[in-house]
Amino acid sequence: MNWIAIAFETTWFYVLAIVVAAIYGLGGLVHVANMVGLGEVKWRDAPLAWKVGDVMWGILDIAAVILVILRAHMGLLAILIAAVSQIVIYGFFPTLFALNETQRKALRGMVIFHVVVIAILGTSLYLAVTPDGPHSQ
Repeated sequence: MNWIAIAFETTWFYVLAIVVAAIYGLGGLVHVANMVGLGEVKWRDAPLAWKVGDVMWGILDIAAVILVILRAHMGLLAILIAAVSQIVIYGFFPTLFALNETQRKALRGMVIFHVVVIAILGTSLYLAVTPDGPHSQ
């Protein structure tokens, strides 16, 4: 059985997934804003790592919103890929994305955010598909 399809049939899980996807969608808009020159650094002057990150995470974040709204399991996968990739990149290679201590602190905050999102979605998915769970339909 497809756990995600079952979870999406549970109203509270679907609403939670939409809220999380919307937050990632806002992140996607930030990446798009960077690409059109509204970021901290002009796009043409941005380091290559920033450009790659903006394109990759912009696509993933916006795809997550669309796919979660459509109740497609790939929406949660897009969130997971975006979260794990940012945990790895920001956690292990912060100098690629942070030019000063303030930016490094922001990256640490992003790592914590993504870990919390994975924990919340994973726990919620489990609760939504457990037949005798407290939130099963």
